[in-house]
Amino acid sequence: MKHKIILDIEPGITDVLTLYFALFEPTLDVLGITVCGGGTPLPASLRCVQRILDAFQPPKMPRLGVGMGTLPMPMGDWEAFHSSAYFSAMELPGADYFSVHPAGQIIADLIRENPHEITLVTLGPLTNAARVFGAGNALSSLLDRLIIVGGTVLEPGNATPAAEYHFFRAPSAAAQIFRSSVSKMLIPLDVTNRLILDYDLLRRLPGGESMVSRFLHQTVSRLFQLHRELLGVEGIFVPGLIALQAILHPENFTSLPMYGEVEIHGVQTLGMTIFDRRLHPQTSPNLEVLTEVQTGQIQAEIYGFLERLSTAIL
Repeated sequence: MKHKIILDIEPGITDVLTLYFALFEPTLDVLGITVCGGGTPLPASLRCVQRILDAFQPPKMPRLGVGMGTLPMPMGDWEAFHSSAYFSAMELPGADYFSVHPAGQIIADLIRENPHEITLVTLGPLTNAARVFGAGNALSSLLDRLIIVGGTVLEPGNATPAAEYHFFRAPSAAAQIFRSSVSKMLIPLDVTNRLILDYDLLRRLPGGESMVSRFLHQTVSRLFQLHRELLGVEGIFVPGLIALQAILHPENFTSLPMYGEVEIHGVQTLGMTIFDRRLHPQTSPNLEVLTEVQTGQIQAEIYGFLERLSTAIL
């Protein structure tokens, strides 16, 4: 059985491996890719996605949607990970697509066409999701599940000491989704920080001189460089791949129902996720939160995928 998904992303170099896996994994059916408002102007973000798709030439081309508005880019290291400038400097073939629609329309149309079958995976600020599912929208009951990559339970933040990057960028949108009735699962930094892929990953990428192989080696090598120079990590975090593994292999994860809120007014705590972890909570859970991941199993699944595909697209 294929899992029907929509990927809602703030495109950047961190999304290349996720898109590669999602577009070529035979048990995933990527119906749509939507671009959420980020620090890069939306036309440039959309071209970033188009260039990645042109480089990969997947067997099935997903529908594309673009969000509204641009969020201010926080100062610091994250601009390098989420900027489209890297792809703009690359010589990639392809022209701009003409059949691009608003992200909210793409998400809504696909959910109506596939009721109770679609998982929406958000890999950026929750601006598009908030527009679709906010204010008691009836579409909430037609979505199978919303998987949110973001937030933190016990780990420190990565945008500020208190807040994770996606939630810090658009705290009101995140708070709106937390309060919505849509079925949702959170994958916080507590889980995504557990898995770091080392340089052995480069050896497992497709070899040869195909465009896909050259594109993957160039972008993933750059991703390792950014992690080393800006974060001091000899490896790369792969939160998007963890989200896809949560769909394909839920047996490798542990989760707990929790009640959570997002801080939208604080100065030092803006975007912070707060969970009711009291011994006797006075609240009812509003989302499922992943708390543990079997990193060895997840890494084996990722490497197994790369090895199966490495000879197919040379």
